[in-house]
Amino acid sequence: IWDGVQNFGSSILKLSPSLSVLDWFTPDNYSYLNANDLDLGSSGPLLVPNSNTLLTGGKPGILFLLSTSGLGNFANHNAQVPQTLLAANGHIHGSPIYWNSPSLGPLIYMQSEFDYLKAFSFNGSTLVPVPVSQSIIRVPDGMPGGFLSVSSNGSASGTGILWASTPLNGDANHQTVQGIVRAYNAEDLTQVLWDTQQN
Repeated sequence: IWDGVQNFGSSILKLSPSLSVLDWFTPDNYSYLNANDLDLGSSGPLLVPNSNTLLTGGKPGILFLLSTSGLGNFANHNAQVPQTLLAANGHIHGSPIYWNSPSLGPLIYMQSEFDYLKAFSFNGSTLVPVPVSQSIIRVPDGMPGGFLSVSSNGSASGTGILWASTPLNGDANHQTVQGIVRAYNAEDLTQVLWDTQQN
């Protein structure tokens, strides 16, 4: 439930060390989200490095870019939010991740259900809506999409590796399915460098 005072379903909260609410954001359709099991926050938040931006998403596939200096509380049409972006075809379960590419600049990666791995360019305040790179491999239909990590040799060009753990086949919502980890070129997601099915 939500009342903006003590109850904050489908919200992002900023808490004090004593856990009192200092600031918060609630999307304008929180009632619809709660009624239809489309919770905000299923992806977890990302504090974007070298910015005052917090990025989060949820089951509707929408990313919210929020300012950490003022989360904005509640407003009709989410007018208080620097950017909302329909970025996915399904639920976002894995947190978006960040890497500062030496050739492409700051990138935000994500992979929802029913979708491809995507990299969005971050210009310091908003995401460019069209992905700068996208995989040619789509996750199987169903949950949970991709859980991501990135590694690199500092800022050395050509060393970024995007790691994605996804189901290999089937929906992992109510059953155990085989998984796969793939290593992608972090600057060109069409290139799979390795996967756990290889010797």
